[in-house]
Amino acid sequence: MSELADLELAPAKRFAGRSDAPVWAAEAREPMKLALPLAITQLAQMAILTADVLMLGRLSKEALAGADDAVGVRVAGYTALAMSAVFMSVSAAVLAMFPHDISGLYLSPAAPANAEALALASLLLKVAAAFQIFDGVRVTAALSLRGLKGTRMPVRIAGASYWLAGFPVCIGLGVGLGLRGFGVWIGLAFALMVAAICMCSRFAYLSRDRK
Repeated sequence: MSELADLELAPAKRFAGRSDAPVWAAEAREPMKLALPLAITQLAQMAILTADVLMLGRLSKEALAGADDAVGVRVAGYTALAMSAVFMSVSAAVLAMFPHDISGLYLSPAAPANAEALALASLLLKVAAAFQIFDGVRVTAALSLRGLKGTRMPVRIAGASYWLAGFPVCIGLGVGLGLRGFGVWIGLAFALMVAAICMCSRFAYLSRDRK
């Protein structure tokens, strides 16, 4: 882990010798420039998709066919969750079993200068394998809840999962235990796992047979 930690600390060490810019400010500025446009793009995409769904619901009765079919909704939701879990598990298995090969597609293993980066990328891809499963199930559960008109609780679940569950783990592992980026990724995977479990539980509750 020490080599990986040194690799991730390299930018901080580079900026630490500069007196004209604090380390944290220098490190955060560039990621923010990249992340903000991506966030706005994602927001715009999700907003138009949501608006389209609402419009179809008001304009087309056919689009709401089965809206009163509780059994059909429950079966469709569980089927979608199962298919999502299976598909994402296959994808996760590929990432977990071949992290070095996948990393080698982007960085040449023959170059000694890439050794540390390849080691880090291979390690993070194993965590990304867990991402695949948890995030796939989470998204499917959230969309299934939307079909049941359950739009408020997913927001609360997401906020609690990411900030109350995931973020403390990111801080504890990444900073407290010194795992750096590896610890942060574990924290993110944990947040997605909590969100997936909570949203699936919520779908099970709303779609249960109330007779």
